[in-house]
Amino acid sequence: DKKTTSKNRWPTVLGRVMLRLMRAKGTGCIRKVKGSRFWHIYYYCNGRQIRESSKSKSKLAAERLLHRRFIEMGIVSPPTTNPAKLKYEDIRDSLLEEYRTRGNRALRRLRNGIETVSGLNHLDRFFAGRRVATLTTNLLRTFIRERKAHPPGKGSVKNSTLNRNLALLRCMMSLALRQGKIQFLPPFPVLPEGRPRKQFLAPQDF
Repeated sequence: DKKTTSKNRWPTVLGRVMLRLMRAKGTGCIRKVKGSRFWHIYYYCNGRQIRESSKSKSKLAAERLLHRRFIEMGIVSPPTTNPAKLKYEDIRDSLLEEYRTRGNRALRRLRNGIETVSGLNHLDRFFAGRRVATLTTNLLRTFIRERKAHPPGKGSVKNSTLNRNLALLRCMMSLALRQGKIQFLPPFPVLPEGRPRKQFLAPQDF
């Protein structure tokens, strides 16, 4: 094995463990460094290994920094996560982090302190634990059937509500695509929505 030298900027304390945990060649790496509270990114530039602190405790912030460095070098950012292992919870948390960072008003905090978005509970109930690679168009149609078969209360679920649910999931997957975590989006079904009723005013209302 090649010995680690002072010219090599990989942390010597991690040795072979670091090499085993690295992504495939050319995809960079995000790791914690002993003695630092921040995440660090690792990548190659002009044949030289670069280590850079993200100056953040957030792994997502480090992933965005690594993504930005690849773009600055003119390289399409490779997946920062193994797509085969990526789960619904991963893209869900990424979207909430994005909303939190941008101050999106759709994000609200419940009394128990949990942050959520309208309709997220329905997605959680159906997609929790699933790998993102399995989120196909057929599975999305199954979600629609399940929601319609088990409406809340005694009412029915409107197509417009289902479209909003799927739009939220699409936001998650679109963000994952921009972050290089997945390579494509499945076609999302769009349900027909009823036209808004026209309101007529009586003469006395003018």
